[in-house]
Amino acid sequence: MPTPADIRPAGDNRQSRVLLASVGGLGFAAQVVLLRELLATFSGNELAAGVALAVWILCEALGAWLFGRAGDERAPVLLPWLGLASIAASLVGVPATILARPALRLLPSEAVGIPAVAGITLTVLLLPAASHGALFVAASACRKTGTRSPVSSVGLAYVWEGLGTFAAGLVASFVLLNRVPSLAVVALLALPVAATVTPRSRPLAGTFAATLLLIAVLAPGLERRAWAAAWPGQHVASVINTHYGKVVRLERAEQRTVLYDGAAVMNLPVADIERTEELVHLSLLAHAAPRRVLMLGQALGGLLAEALEHPVSGVTLVQLDPALSRELEVAGGDVVRTQLADSRVHYVSIDPITFLRRSSDAFDCIIFTDAAPATISTSRLFAVEFYALCRAHLRPGGMLAVPGPGSSMQLTPDVRAILAVRKRSLETTFPYVQLLPADFPLFLASGVPLWTRPDTLSARLSRIGIPTRVIDSAYLTNLLGDFRTAMLTRELNQPQERAARLNTWTVPTELFLNVVRESRLASAVSSRWYEALGRTPLWFAWLFVALLASTGLIGTRARGKPFAAGFAVLTSGMVGASVMVLSVIGYQVRFGSVYSGISLLVAAFTLGTVLGGIAGTRSSANRTSRLLFGAADIALLACAASQPVLARAGSVVSFLTVLCLAGVCLGLQFALAGALLHARGIGRRVGTLSSLDLAGGFLGGLGTALFLLPVYGLATAALIAAGVKLASLLGQLPPVRPAAN
Repeated sequence: MPTPADIRPAGDNRQSRVLLASVGGLGFAAQVVLLRELLATFSGNELAAGVALAVWILCEALGAWLFGRAGDERAPVLLPWLGLASIAASLVGVPATILARPALRLLPSEAVGIPAVAGITLTVLLLPAASHGALFVAASACRKTGTRSPVSSVGLAYVWEGLGTFAAGLVASFVLLNRVPSLAVVALLALPVAATVTPRSRPLAGTFAATLLLIAVLAPGLERRAWAAAWPGQHVASVINTHYGKVVRLERAEQRTVLYDGAAVMNLPVADIERTEELVHLSLLAHAAPRRVLMLGQALGGLLAEALEHPVSGVTLVQLDPALSRELEVAGGDVVRTQLADSRVHYVSIDPITFLRRSSDAFDCIIFTDAAPATISTSRLFAVEFYALCRAHLRPGGMLAVPGPGSSMQLTPDVRAILAVRKRSLETTFPYVQLLPADFPLFLASGVPLWTRPDTLSARLSRIGIPTRVIDSAYLTNLLGDFRTAMLTRELNQPQERAARLNTWTVPTELFLNVVRESRLASAVSSRWYEALGRTPLWFAWLFVALLASTGLIGTRARGKPFAAGFAVLTSGMVGASVMVLSVIGYQVRFGSVYSGISLLVAAFTLGTVLGGIAGTRSSANRTSRLLFGAADIALLACAASQPVLARAGSVVSFLTVLCLAGVCLGLQFALAGALLHARGIGRRVGTLSSLDLAGGFLGGLGTALFLLPVYGLATAALIAAGVKLASLLGQLPPVRPAAN
């Protein structure tokens, strides 16, 4: 192992700059890659991604705080060990994420409760995040401050680490993420750290580098082995990171399965024949003569085959990811190829909202394939705004068919709440809405009265003479009889269901209720707690903001500028993380997917921290510092308040600009606060500030993802985040001086 003399940087700090930049690159790789893997683990649920972001921030804060207590003198000795630990933990995190479900004895695609989400996330992220936080503090402590002021020393450490993060973000976004496996991304971006933590021990650095290159080469096979362990008995044919998600294709004997972000989207041969026939045939038979049909979601295989049995002139399938389409075609073999070769089929890979906004086509029937939203992306399709888009693309007499979760005859309270929200949202757009008691609840909505009596549907089925395996006249009579219809109608006419809220693009009510429903399947205790959280009155959140403002005012008056600086960094961390979570959700709402966009969002935020850090190192005068602190708080307040506008009409550039500005505010305050702390040594200062910044980020990220956004909606969450920054700004106001006698 190298001696401290081998590690200590040169007087011009050139070596430490490269080291800090390398640390930033590794941190970006580990954070973004593991966040993407966790998205796949939790079926693309962005709320779970918000929890993961908050947990990363907390663990990184813990690592920074613990090493900040160790003292600057130990940094050179521990640096190589920390570098090796951070690289190893980041690499192990990728297969650990894939294997988390079988480790907890969870079946593939089984609903994951809130405790399991927290447990998996904490287990996977603890070591990578904590070791990265400690590594950053150690690399900062190795800098020689010389004649530089404390604010310059702390700020420059922040700047160089941010530059490395931003550079890694560009490389990952445009070169690596969608071209090489996740394990290879981490290994390649860890190479600079392996070289810089042991600068004068070339054999050791060479060994590190060779090992990482070998891992990058073997990454495809290693990831397939991990997925094979997660799906015992299955042959993993391919694992692909696309622009929108992760696709895994499995084969076993004659069974072929395609997973998208961990959830099965196609099984051949089709297993659930009843649901397939009921969804397609009931929807199309309810229309007198459907000719043009639009199917939203994955329908290749069973659903499309049933639709083509009807005398339709065209079936348009809209699904977001073209790479998923290719894997579905490979998995489906001759079955899917025959369907796609039918001249009536038009397959489009695009976001459904974008498709309807651009298309001038009109349809007799629009059929949803998903039963309930599992992500923000799918929640957009169950919103009032999207229903209005659908109605605008219906021909006269056209109808919308939307399946619901659960069983029609055994409505649980959770399913009943979801159906009540959906019914009210549909009735806001359509004058006629019916709920059919199929094996699953099936909503039909139209601008004209609907004729869904069993005898009517049976007559239409007999007239067109299509082959079916389940549905016939007797089946329809029993399925849609008066008794079943009356029971289902009575369930949704209870007072609490009639008072249901709407589901909109920025208030994902159905998503919150579905998270509660799935959590109850895994953990009744946590779901009851989360359900109660959803009933928390809005004044409770504003009470927290008021208490925060009081703390800032009292603490600043009692303990002066150091407290004010630390409090500002803490609250900026809270609001910065909240802005990041809201931007991730808003980006998803606006563009349909954030899987690849998340790397650009993180890179833009990091670039802002670099620019802010540079500005902060050039201004250390007390009066200037106070003015800049206040200006940063005002700008961060504006960034939070702008999130609803971005979600509705923002461009990619506007999202990146707002996040960059938020990063500028954090970087500026971090650098300026370094001169105001009483702690001795750059390592202790960086450790204290990092822990405050990251602890605030944990509170802001977790509170926004789990509470504010799903319960109150994006607009209210943004307003509360702005209120937190206003509380911080009030805490920095100078005390009123008594008038002279």
